[in-house]
Amino acid sequence: MQGVGLKKVEGIQRVTLRRPRGHLYVVAKPEVFKSSVSDCYVIFGEVKSEDMSAFAQAQAAQLAQAQKQAGEDTAASTNEPGFNINDFTSSKKVDDDEEEDDAPIDESGVDQKDIDLVMEQVSCSRRKAVKALKDNNGDLINAIMSVS
Repeated sequence: MQGVGLKKVEGIQRVTLRRPRGHLYVVAKPEVFKSSVSDCYVIFGEVKSEDMSAFAQAQAAQLAQAQKQAGEDTAASTNEPGFNINDFTSSKKVDDDEEEDDAPIDESGVDQKDIDLVMEQVSCSRRKAVKALKDNNGDLINAIMSVS
């Protein structure tokens, strides 16, 4: 490799190439060579494909299981009832449902296509989409960000 101007780079344990949609190509224990005239690298080794979205879901499941286990252990060791975060979030959902039943939606000054787009992008109720659009003066991006 030195004949073509490549010098071996020592100390690299893993090379990761990131692709769109969360796909990774990983080379464990690679042989890496760097060009002496430019910032180009040549990598040799066994390439394995990893899906980061599946990896992230597995990590989230493990974290949730660990938190659940820790919460049960804490509640059991102190003989005090532990609180459940779902108690707080479920009451918020009930409040939102009650709010939707109160009055008809005033859609004046808001474009129907914008309402439909916000509802589609964020999976929210029509009332929330209209409120977000009015709060953000019809700006779609800010409305979507405020609801999500």
